[in-house]
Amino acid sequence: MTAMRKQVLSLRINAELRATLVELAKKQNRPLSNLVETLLLEAVKREFMAKRKAT
Repeated sequence: MTAMRKQVLSLRINAELRATLVELAKKQNRPLSNLVETLLLEAVKREFMAKRKAT
């Protein structure tokens, strides 16, 4: 398997959500970007699985 090249994604979120994400990342001892990427991957997998079950 070849490594996928990382790309920058800029997005705007409210300050409260960002603070919550920063706190969670610190508790898990990982960078904010890694936490956000992991949460997005999990959400995409859930959505994909839900659509597979519906068909």
